[in-house]
Formats: sequence, structure tokens, C-alpha cells
Amino acid sequence: MATPSRQLPPAGEPGPVLKSLSVTEVRDRLRAAVLRGRLRPGALHSQGEVRTLLDVGRTPFREALRMVQAEGLIEIRSNGQLQAPELSVTDFTRVQIARIALESAAVRMSVPGLGPDRLAHLEGMIAQMSHYVSFEHFDRVEQPHLEFHRSLASGAGDSLVGAISDLTDRAARYRWANPTVVQGHWEVRTREHRAILDAAIAGDPELVVAHLIRHYLGSGRRLVEAMGVPDGPQGHRWFEAQILGSLAPSVRQGVCELH
Repeated sequence: MATPSRQLPPAGEPGPVLKSLSVTEVRDRLRAAVLRGRLRPGALHSQGEVRTLLDVGRTPFREALRMVQAEGLIEIRSNGQLQAPELSVTDFTRVQIARIALESAAVRMSVPGLGPDRLAHLEGMIAQMSHYVSFEHFDRVEQPHLEFHRSLASGAGDSLVGAISDLTDRAARYRWANPTVVQGHWEVRTREHRAILDAAIAGDPELVVAHLIRHYLGSGRRLVEAMGVPDGPQGHRWFEAQILGSLAPSVRQGVCELH
């Protein structure tokens, strides 16, 4: 479930005592505020309001702001106000195309080296997801979900896994903006995760890739529908066509055969 937005104090009223944090810590707070929707997409905020929201000081905030701006996660308007980028199906689709390309490459490198301990760890992440969902702890299911995908690709090395993690964060921005998608369809998603892991246990990287892409097609389609985009230009069929069109013919065939 998305983190509730904290109310900004009215102009002139004192905020909380600002804590002394490192630039990296402030950057993480600002980035999380954008990704989790605490800074609503498209809304304008003064820099002072955002510093108060994050409970951080002026100097590390300036440095952190430049870092997050360089990632394209926040914009500084001409009047100095800050704006989190609007959400769009086009942006989400581009993120997913890049994510699928990198994660597919990582899985091909990682799956052949998955040993008993790593496979057991993946089993544990599926069990945790199922446990939290059964008790409707949707705020806790995200951690084992992310760890499942990260562990599956971990054998590809830190650089590639880090790039995938960044794209995963950008995709998560859309999920947190649409909490019904985070909370729903877990029976389907559990089956998809199970199929991914079974293919990994069988030692078949291409089958893992096919199931992974099918998983992202399904979750992406539900997200586009939740964004209220009609079925037409940039609707869910457009999203699916763009994803499938980005794949190599043999990979596309493997995904379509699973449908």
C-alpha cells in the first residue's frame, strides 16, 4: 500500500528540528519521496517545503537534489520550485522495455550458476510473499518480491544488478501510485513467480526469460488499465505490442507460446 502523504506545514509555521544527515542519506529520502508518491507527480513544491517534509538540512539537500535531478526523478522549475515528473504510459513502457532487456541478459548469466542455497533462498522469498499476502500485509510483501527478482539475477554482477534495480525503482513509482495493483492479483502473480523458479530449477535460462517477460506483461497490462487509459493509442494492447515488438523473434515466440 502506498505510504500516506505527510501534510506540509502552512507557510510561516515552524517545522520539526532538522536532523544532520549525510548527502547520501538525504538523497535516499528524496528519491524515496518521489518513488513512493509522497511528492505527488506533477505537483509543485517549494524547496523549503520539501526539506521540511524530509526533515533534512539545507546544505546536504542541495547536493542530494542535484543527484536526484541527474537521475531524471525530479525537475527544478525556473522559479526554483520542485516537481516530480508526471506519470505516463509512454514512460512506463520505456522503463519496462529497458528493464526486460537488462534483466533477461542478467538471468541468462545467472541461472546456470544457481546452486542449492540460492534456489532455497528463492523458495523462501516466494513463501514470504505468500505469507504476507495471506494476512494482507501488502506493505511488507514488496521486500521479498524485490529480493526474489534481485536474487534471480545476482550472478550477473553488481553493475548490471544495480542498473536493473534503478529501473525496478522507476517501475515501482507507477505501482505505488496505483495501490490496487499492489494489493491485487496475487494468486496470478504467485503462479507466475512459481513458474519462473521452476524454470530456474530446471536449469533453463530461456524458459526463465520467457516466464519473466510474461510476468511483466501481465503486471504491466494491469497497471496501464489502473491508470485509466482507454484501450486504444497507449492503452494496454499498445503496451503489450511495444513490449513484444522490442524482443528478438525467438524470445517473442517463446513468450507467445506460454500465452
